[in-house]
Amino acid sequence: MKGDMMKTFVVCLCLIFPVAVCVAETETPTTKTQEPQLYDHMVRMRQTQEQLLQRSTEEQERLQPQIRRAELQACQRLRQDRQEGVQDDEYRRQGGDAFVGYVLQFEQYCERIR
Repeated sequence: MKGDMMKTFVVCLCLIFPVAVCVAETETPTTKTQEPQLYDHMVRMRQTQEQLLQRSTEEQERLQPQIRRAELQACQRLRQDRQEGVQDDEYRRQGGDAFVGYVLQFEQYCERIR
């Protein structure tokens, strides 16, 4: 009886061990989460501003800290892009000529609030 249990255990171990080794050696594809581009920040900010205009003055004042944080994140992203050497052509690919103009204006705004 003990011998049968031992044989069953060894057989199970022989069947499971190769599978476990195979799974452990198989590389899982690493998914690189892409950081939002400046265009994504700008679209979200514009949507927030449009939604904000539909709210009461009190509500708008209450949401100002969140709006300020979103602006600072977009400014930080713009500064990071510039440090990495992102050119206006990349912004043009993201959102067209109108977006390039918006980026240039926003860049001046970021310099003022710094």
